[in-house]
Amino acid sequence: MKQLTDEMILRGPLSDILKSKIPAVSKVFVVCSKHFREKVAGILEGREVMIFSDYTPNPDIKETLEATELCRKGGYDIIVGIGGGSALDTAKCVKENLGAKLFILVPTTAGTGSEATRTAIVYKDGEKLSLGSDDMLPDLVILDGSLISSLPDYHKKAALADSLCQAIESFWSQSVCDESRQFSVKCVDLILDNYKDFIDKGEKNDEMILAADYSGRAINLTKTTAAHAMCYKLTTMYGAAHGHAVASCMLPLWRFHAELAKEDESLRCLLMHVASLVHADSIEESIKVFEDFLGALDLPRIDVKKEDLIYLASSVNTERLRNNPVPMTTQQIEYVYGQI
Repeated sequence: MKQLTDEMILRGPLSDILKSKIPAVSKVFVVCSKHFREKVAGILEGREVMIFSDYTPNPDIKETLEATELCRKGGYDIIVGIGGGSALDTAKCVKENLGAKLFILVPTTAGTGSEATRTAIVYKDGEKLSLGSDDMLPDLVILDGSLISSLPDYHKKAALADSLCQAIESFWSQSVCDESRQFSVKCVDLILDNYKDFIDKGEKNDEMILAADYSGRAINLTKTTAAHAMCYKLTTMYGAAHGHAVASCMLPLWRFHAELAKEDESLRCLLMHVASLVHADSIEESIKVFEDFLGALDLPRIDVKKEDLIYLASSVNTERLRNNPVPMTTQQIEYVYGQI
């Protein structure tokens, strides 16, 4: 499987790096939010540039096809995605559809690590599609911590929660490998060492955006597990940000795993390794570390309605569940939803 290397990741000011990597005579198709349009146009002044911002959070596949057609008609051969997961996933779809002589991704949140994965999440008729191809991995990634400074607090915290959950899910997944473990360790260490300064003081942006990239590199090798499989309908039904929904599933799921581990020695051993990952000495203490992290984020509780539980449980993608450390029945998934 294709994977980012350290040499493909450039850290520093976006304007300096982008100007140095895109020749003055270039045709550039950029996917970014309206918030970044003016900044991008200034950086790429003198080049022939089209900026596409007509995508929604959790982009619809029709939007990615619209972007593809605009890029194709204009003959743009350099593609740049700048933004959170939605912008980067839209850019990935355009690249996968058309190809490019240079493909650059620039995250502006410290969360999904989408710039490091070979997948894109889009929606068709309201249903989530997970598209995957090595062609979706970029040639270069630019990590500029200053880009996340202007994020609203809620989205900054939700993205951070997503990053930590991805690293932990990768670590306990069925697909875990030595390389993915290393990325999870790097991500978790950066987050646990720096999240309080990031939340309370607005510092450590460079560390957090690097942590998110490590989490993306981890799940690119392993994929995620039940917490992610369960989160998507919480986003669409209750309006929670993706990372907020994932973290809301993660805590009761972790507790559920801990209960099963009392009768399952192999699961107990695995959860003890996870405890070590978060610098805890026991399974109970590891859950407390995560609870303290969520307490510092102070994200509002998602009030899952009792009448929604059966529908939520039946909507979960069973493919993601196969990567969970233990199998889960629909009834068990319903129970975990009920504990949110």
